[in-house]
Amino acid sequence: MKELRSFGDVIENLFYDEIEKAICEYVADNIDRLDLHSSRVQHADEVLVADLHFQRVDISDGHGDGIRFDVIVETEMEITETIRRDRETGEASEWFRVSCKGTLNNGLQNF
Repeated sequence: MKELRSFGDVIENLFYDEIEKAICEYVADNIDRLDLHSSRVQHADEVLVADLHFQRVDISDGHGDGIRFDVIVETEMEITETIRRDRETGEASEWFRVSCKGTLNNGLQNF
């Protein structure tokens, strides 16, 4: 298990799957709005999120036991473009800000 040295490490360790799911849903819903391309793929029509790199956590607000924060994530993606019958694949990366909230009560609850 990775040593937890910061609030960001705790978020990554406990909520990696939830943040990955949120990013995957956003990418799927907004593929046409994202500028995903590589040397071989000019206009991605399929995207697979391959890996997340948590860069930092910005705590923005907290009232009572509540906390609001943004997680800044660099996302590595495998992108595919189909032109006629040919499929080209490549890699792209994109940065995302995932806004989160929870309750600090015996740990982070209601994430």
